[in-house]
Amino acid sequence: MAPILVLGILASCGDGTASSEAEGEEAVAIADEQMPEGFSLPEGTQIVSSTSVDIAGGAGTVLLLDSTLSTEELEEHFAEEARAAGFNLTEGINATGQRQVSGETPDGLMFDFAAASTPTGPTRASMAVGRER
Repeated sequence: MAPILVLGILASCGDGTASSEAEGEEAVAIADEQMPEGFSLPEGTQIVSSTSVDIAGGAGTVLLLDSTLSTEELEEHFAEEARAAGFNLTEGINATGQRQVSGETPDGLMFDFAAASTPTGPTRASMAVGRER
């Protein structure tokens, strides 16, 4: 099954959201703890929601992000970290017409990222990391 499809299923099946009201350095530490291993939150970016999904078909984490960075800057940041973590990446267009970066490691861990600019607010992005069972 393709990473985009599996992680799309994971994204639609989550039922738990983690959030924090911490501020300053404490908020950054909490946010970094919610990031999948090998990934960091770029400056100007915050986690809007973090959902852990564990279903019969697979398990993973889906993050929704808001950022002051452009879609290109966010994509570059997360693609660079994904490559460093061993993901073989491909780029394409998702069902909503947005650029999407997806990949998989040799041991089956999957990565998916897409971002969209909003006319009056922050750049919105989603990132998912998980694996099939």
